[in-house]
Amino acid sequence: MDRELSVLEKSLIENINKKFGEDNPMIQLKEDSEYGKPRGWIDTGIYSLNWIISGDINGGWPVGRISELDGDPGTGKSLLCEMAMRDPTLDLIIYFDTEAAMNINFLKFLGIDINKVLYQPIDTVEQLQEICREVLTTIIANKQTKKKVLMVIDSIALASTSKEIDPEGGADMGFKARKLREFFRVYARKIEKYNIALLVTNHYTFKVGLVFGNPKVTTGGTALPYASSVRIDLKIEETKVDKILEAAGASSVTLRATTVKNRCFSPRRRIFFVLDFERGVHRYSGLLKVLENLGVVIKSGGWYSLPAWDPNKKFFAKDFPKLVEKNNLQDIVQKLLVNAVHRDDDETLEANAEIEVEAIEEASTKEEVIIEKNKSTKSKK
Repeated sequence: MDRELSVLEKSLIENINKKFGEDNPMIQLKEDSEYGKPRGWIDTGIYSLNWIISGDINGGWPVGRISELDGDPGTGKSLLCEMAMRDPTLDLIIYFDTEAAMNINFLKFLGIDINKVLYQPIDTVEQLQEICREVLTTIIANKQTKKKVLMVIDSIALASTSKEIDPEGGADMGFKARKLREFFRVYARKIEKYNIALLVTNHYTFKVGLVFGNPKVTTGGTALPYASSVRIDLKIEETKVDKILEAAGASSVTLRATTVKNRCFSPRRRIFFVLDFERGVHRYSGLLKVLENLGVVIKSGGWYSLPAWDPNKKFFAKDFPKLVEKNNLQDIVQKLLVNAVHRDDDETLEANAEIEVEAIEEASTKEEVIIEKNKSTKSKK
């Protein structure tokens, strides 16, 4: 039950909203409050990727938030952005291109309604900043804040600066990072108020002279990693599937996608899916493996079964998509995933507690041994 506000709370809300309520009202959080939740989802086109981002196979990229796709060259970052552009619920798509990589024929092939797409080439970070400000101002001025808008920046890494373009512009060290920090500090809050999803791709570079630790780091400073609600790390994995598909004439790789940061669902979840550079990704790619890892699907030799639905029904991996579609099992699969995650989290917490206790006891034992050795050494002296 919602609690009755006290005199102090009512007074605080009233006084603060008089001064600041127009843009940022103070509210009482309730059981059914929508504040702090994404305004909706944009389908990634892949059930397994939807799940690790939103916790729902029918979810996807969060609306009202910033999402970042990081990876080496050839890991399908642009393609995943283009697959998100297929979502039929989108009213408008604004594509900021710094790589000169737009292929309109491929967009049509993917089934994107190109009439919804506004294409904007970008030269500099400053230009990106000004155009984004104008986009938001225009949306608000035309009272179109309920329109579902996807903004794609592909990529932030190749956006140059005015100082890079002008040879006499002076030193550029840290200038791009400062401009991006200004940009994301402002727009992280602005897009949260409207039905806008910002999807940004980024590249890895290497720290020079690093001896220990991971030398890979994303470009543009730390502004985007802090501002983004979802960060996906993409890596190419060598698998047997790749060799089979290559022999069949397919242009594809197996990708590992990891949510290194996630404010919409539990982070550090990982999936594997096959990316076909000519056709995109199959909607069911990677989902069967997720279900198997969580114990929802049981594998026996080459056969699989879904005991919670029909323990006697067995199928091959290639027949799984048809099985789900024919029997309308999407909702059942989602419920099984939710139950499996809660069960898995409880078991993991218990295991972590045991490991933590063992580690503390082991550390204490080592410390006692060191103390005894020191005492023995001092006594001998």
